[in-house]
Amino acid sequence: MADKGPSNAYGNSEGKPTEHINYPYAKDFNSNSTSKHDKKHLSNLGLSSVNEMKANAVYFANKVDRVNNVSFVDENGTTFKYSQKTNELALITKDGYVISYFKPSSGKKYYDKQEKNRKRRQ
Repeated sequence: MADKGPSNAYGNSEGKPTEHINYPYAKDFNSNSTSKHDKKHLSNLGLSSVNEMKANAVYFANKVDRVNNVSFVDENGTTFKYSQKTNELALITKDGYVISYFKPSSGKKYYDKQEKNRKRRQ
């Protein structure tokens, strides 16, 4: 299991969920979601092993970067976190498990589409 990162306490001084972050800190990569689909993201991420992908996913989920990262919480409580600098996207459950981590081929357009779809469902 990965150590807590700097976003402990939801990455804010109040230590509470916000409309942007719904997990106190990422604990681990959900082992149930390490599928063939996730393994195809290895080369997309420039990584060579699933363990390396899991470690990077948890590190990214816990990294606080208010300049380059944007995020939102969907209706299921899942946080979508995107780095505009590195093109990384992670989906993190409210319990702190990363369920997906990849670099979308369409970059921020993919993130924006997900956020727009969330707003339509509200």
